[in-house]
Amino acid sequence: MGIKATAIKEMEELMKEFDISPSRLGRDLFNNPNFYSKLIEPETKVTDVTLDRIFSYAVEMRGQMKLPLDD
Repeated sequence: MGIKATAIKEMEELMKEFDISPSRLGRDLFNNPNFYSKLIEPETKVTDVTLDRIFSYAVEMRGQMKLPLDD
């Protein structure tokens, strides 16, 4: 599985886990409600910045950035 497929799978898991629509996910990430539908098109290329944003958003949504690491 390539990195783009992994990012799409991550987004699908987030939509299911948090019951959010593809358009909301696109708005939250890039202020673009059509982002997800464009991303799943085979000819669409993704940049490192896009991938970083997707995976950072996933970590934040799951609350993993707010773990008490000082203990």
